[in-house]
Amino acid sequence: MTGQNHVTQLAKVISPFETELERRASAIADVQQMHADLRKALEIANSLKAENALLSAKLEDVTRDRDRERRDGRMWRDQCLELATCVANIGLLTVKAQEVVATVREITERDEPANAGR
Repeated sequence: MTGQNHVTQLAKVISPFETELERRASAIADVQQMHADLRKALEIANSLKAENALLSAKLEDVTRDRDRERRDGRMWRDQCLELATCVANIGLLTVKAQEVVATVREITERDEPANAGR
């Protein structure tokens, strides 16, 4: 067996071994990449969860403020209606009072000439 022949036979034996090592190394590299991608996805998911919690808390605050404003608005509306009713009643009483004053003047003016002759 010549030296060249020996090298060729050795290359045939080593070649499948190297191919298997390369395949395994490639598989390990792929798994490591997937692991890194999963870690990154987990970080993003945790970040989104934290952001969601903050936004949920803000939504609760806004909803609480809205409900308070709604309650206050109803209270102010009710008070304004009551005030408007009072003002309308005052207007009606004023008109009625003016009628009474006019009636009293008419009676007084009618009675004064009669009293003036006594």
